[in-house]
Amino acid sequence: MDRLTSQWKLIFFIGADAGPAIFVFEPDYNTLQMSSDAKDFNSVLGDNDTRALIANVCDMIFALSYGVLGVVAFNKLASGRTALIGSLIAAGGALADEIENVMVFLNIRSTSLTDGRVDAMTTVGAIKWALIVVALLSLAVLVVRARSRKE
Repeated sequence: MDRLTSQWKLIFFIGADAGPAIFVFEPDYNTLQMSSDAKDFNSVLGDNDTRALIANVCDMIFALSYGVLGVVAFNKLASGRTALIGSLIAAGGALADEIENVMVFLNIRSTSLTDGRVDAMTTVGAIKWALIVVALLSLAVLVVRARSRKE
């Protein structure tokens, strides 16, 4: 954990570059991830499969970086069970994002995409967002508590 904590600025820098790069390569990447069915996915994708694949790799890097930063933040702001549970939630959100990213990749490369595969992708995406929101709200509470203790 100490090594990750000491490298947080580098991890942040990597994530801060990878996040915006997603939308440089594929401005409709979030729309692609939230497609309602196979027809919608293919419509959003159009002929941009190379750009979407590059955006997908950027999202993989972004998810890894925010997952690690979440674990570092929870362990810096809390201890014991709180740090462990917070770290699991943050890592779980990042893991769900990575699973979603693999599904996006497979869907981009698919020659016979089904509605079921798109439904599975969007379900994992919903789990990702739920975990990320819980992690961010929990971190906000921990930051407010830490500041109030200093005053």
